[in-house]
Order: sequence, then structure tokens, then C-alpha cells
Amino acid sequence: MGWCESPPFFCAASETERDTIQALLEMDCLPEHIFEGKMMNGAHFAEGITLDNGTITVIEVFVDDFIGMTNGNTEAHLRHVSRAMLHGVHSIFPPPDASGHDGEDPMAQSKLDNGDGEWNYVKEILGWIIDGKNYTIQLLLQKCQKITALLKTIVKNPRCHLKKFQVLAGKLQHASYGIPGGAGLISPIDMAATQAKDDIVIITDHLKATLLDWCALVNSFKTTPTPVQLLLADWPNYINYTDSCGIGAGGVATPGMNSIRNTVWQYEWPEDIKEMMHKHIVTINNLELAAMVLGWHVLEYLCPLLTFCHIGMFYDNTSAVAWTKNMRTSKSIPAARLLLFLALRQQTRQTSSLLPLYIVGKDNKMADVPSRAFNDGKFAEVQQSLTNYFNLHFPLPQNASWIEFKVPESISLPVISCLRVEQLPMEQLCRIKRLGKNTGVDGQSTAPPSTLTHSCKKLLNWSKLFSQQDLLPGSGQGLMVEEIKLKFKASRKRSQPSARPLNWQDNLVRCTKRRTSTSYPLNASSKDSEEKIRRQYHS
Repeated sequence: MGWCESPPFFCAASETERDTIQALLEMDCLPEHIFEGKMMNGAHFAEGITLDNGTITVIEVFVDDFIGMTNGNTEAHLRHVSRAMLHGVHSIFPPPDASGHDGEDPMAQSKLDNGDGEWNYVKEILGWIIDGKNYTIQLLLQKCQKITALLKTIVKNPRCHLKKFQVLAGKLQHASYGIPGGAGLISPIDMAATQAKDDIVIITDHLKATLLDWCALVNSFKTTPTPVQLLLADWPNYINYTDSCGIGAGGVATPGMNSIRNTVWQYEWPEDIKEMMHKHIVTINNLELAAMVLGWHVLEYLCPLLTFCHIGMFYDNTSAVAWTKNMRTSKSIPAARLLLFLALRQQTRQTSSLLPLYIVGKDNKMADVPSRAFNDGKFAEVQQSLTNYFNLHFPLPQNASWIEFKVPESISLPVISCLRVEQLPMEQLCRIKRLGKNTGVDGQSTAPPSTLTHSCKKLLNWSKLFSQQDLLPGSGQGLMVEEIKLKFKASRKRSQPSARPLNWQDNLVRCTKRRTSTSYPLNASSKDSEEKIRRQYHS
């Protein structure tokens, strides 16, 4: 086709077809189509089911592959959607009996004969197995086998040709879409490709370990489909605020849409990390990202059940926010290690998409205080009693109190190892020893007695206390549910289909030059003529 230049033109036509299908769906009755029987074969009908939110039908197109999705599975509805799709395609690419050409029908009859166009709950779409009944996504077995075979071939050799390595990178990029936090596993691949010399990629020990990790992940993908809930962004169940400086890191864990004890934590960097910061071996951006990963891991200990939960994260460093949003970097090795660690933890805990947001430094006071309370400066009094300081300066709703979480070595050591650019096996990153029970709101987890410092002796009824779902933004001011949703509205949209441009049928081209029309009289009003043109087109 001359594929380098054809897609823009071809996709313009196929997108126009999609718009036409959307318009046909809104019509009450469509004529029978010769191929509709091939789409209705094997369809599962369910008559008389009432849907709470009504019938929703989505039509998408990727180059020349049309994808129809609907939650209405009555025979009449599926037949109507089938006719709309078939007539829509033929309206732009007409069949031979209408166009007079000698070729085959533009509709791929061989695919229709093979059942590719049949309605079903489980379909192969663009190389993925989509299960519409169980809401899961899974990479095709053949694709998994090809990826693992290519990985094993590359790992066996000390070097690889750049072109072959780029083929692998493309396949892993495709596979990462179905892995929670999968993009965080791509950074070592990107860095190896950018550092190639003379079109040769050196397979270092770290790169080899990364490729073997990928091999294990892809193998698990063969038998374990991914619930789509893990790949979509939604309103945050819990919210973290974190901050870092050259001395230490700190932050708070607060309730989002779910209740949790308001918890403050802090951690002083080891002397070698401070020295690395002083010598510019690690940057403040790396430390900010490390603080965010620490805050994430603290939340893991506070909430033992994070399956399908969404975590909102506020921090005042734009680089760390960008790294976490994209979950990849091709320049910073410490950041790449931290993102890999975060991705593996996210997958291990089966947590949904992260929601990182930038917050202005002056509004991030709750995280600033514990991260800087390690010297004789402005926040020296904080060290005497962190919880008393927070209860005084950041009072909670309904006279609740803060608790302090002491960061154990099992949390900090992997993060420090990432900053030191040490190689940690995937098993060590995924199997960190759990703490005991926490006295938090869910009553299911706690750390040992020395880990949590309470500011009051009597525990309150936290489920009742947070019944109104208050949230503390970084400056300590309470927000309600609607304000939480407003702050994370843009993040939630990132996992939804992009809004399509205005339908081309709604765009009337304005012309300043009057032209003679053979269909309509010149003395007709512009509005009447416009309406007649629309009616003629739709007929």
C-alpha cells in the first residue's frame, strides 16, 4: 500500500465510516444487509433484561479493524448494530455491485466466514483476548510464546543487534499495556536501546536480570488474565502526600474515598545517600521519587487489602510527577530502578492505576514538616513529638488524632538500594516481609508495638468518624467527596477513550461564493436549503 504514506488517508476514510455508523445507530430502522447473518451466528441473546444505566454502544476503529461493543444483548439490538456497522462500511467502500469494480467486496468475507464478526462475550481484538463477561484482558498465547522465545535468545548472548532489540522493545511495550504498572518495567529496555553503540546493545548483568524478569511476567500472562479494573483510573481510595530534601523524607497517608487513620511518617536518609546528594550523584528529583515510593510502601503496611484500590499521590516535584505518570525514564538510572520497584509492588498487591498529581510547594506543608525535622532549623520542635505537632497545627475533623508510623528497614532498604543503583532480584522486591496488625480504621493490620506511636489512649470509632469522607489536602484544610473528585477528575480521564473531534457530518463548510444548485431553488432560504441537504444525505 505504500504503508508509510497511506495510513493518514486510509484512516481518514475509516474514521469517516465510524462516524457514519454512529449516525446510523441513531436511526430507528435499517434495511437488511446481506452479511448480517454472519454476524448474528452464535450470538447469545438475553431477552427482557433491564439495564440500570440503559444500553450503551461504542464503535471504535483501528486502521481497518472495526470494533463494536455493547451491553445490550437482545437479538433486535444486536441485529440493529450489525446492520449499522455493515451499511456504514459499505457507505464509504461500496460493494462491487454498486461501484462496478471487478475486485472482491471491501468487507473481508474470509474473516466473516471464520466467525471474526460474530457477537460474543470473549473476542480477540488487536492481539488481545477481551472477556466482556469476566472483565479481563489477556495477551494471545502465540504472542506470549514469541516474546519468551525472543527473550531467551537475546539473554543467551552478550550483545544484540539494535534492530532485533527494538523488535523486542516493541513487543514488550505492547505487552505492558495489560500489566498493572507495566510501563515501569520498560525503563531498563529504553536505556539499553539509547546507549547502543554501532547498532549493538550490550547485554549487561542488570539488563539480563530485567529480561529474565520480563520472561517470568510474560509466562504468567499465558494463564493469568488481567482484570481491567487494575488498568483503569478512578477516584482515589487513599491519598498520600510526600516530600523530600537532602536530609530526609516524610509524608502523610490520609483517607480518600475509603477510611483510614491519618498517619504521618518520616525517614532520615543514610549518610552515604546524603553524600551522594552532595556530590550530585543522585539528584533531588531522585530523592523526591524515592520519598513517593516510601510513602506508597508505608500505605501498603497500613492497608493490607489494596486489591483494585486506587492511590492518589501529591508531591511538589514536576520530574517525579512526570516519571510516575509515564512510569518510565531513559536517562536516570536511580529513577528507573525506583519505577521498576514500584511497578512490581503494584503488580504484587494487584493495585489499580496510580493517580500522581503535582501540588504547589506551599500547599504541601504536611509533607514538608516531617521531611525537614532532622536538624536545629525551623521544625526542630517536631522531633520532640511528631503527633503532638500535627494535632496542634493540622487538627483533624471531629477531634480525631494523628498516629505516627516508624519506617522499618524492610521498607527503606529496597528504596535505598535503588538509589545506590544496586541490583535486587524480582523475588526480593515482590516478597517483602509483612508487618503484623495496625490499629487503623480497617482493624486488619498492625505494626509491632514500637512501630506506631499513638497520641491518645482511647481509640475512636473510625468507620463512624469518617462517614462523611473528609480529606486533608497538603495545607491541612478538610475537603469533601465532591472536592476529591474534582481534584482527580483529569487523572481519571486518562484511562478513558479520548473525546473524538466533532463529527464531520455536523460541520457545514461556509462558502462566500454563491453557486448554482440544480437540486434546490436559489430563492430558498439558507436554513431551508441546509435542512433539505441534510435530509437528502441521510436518505
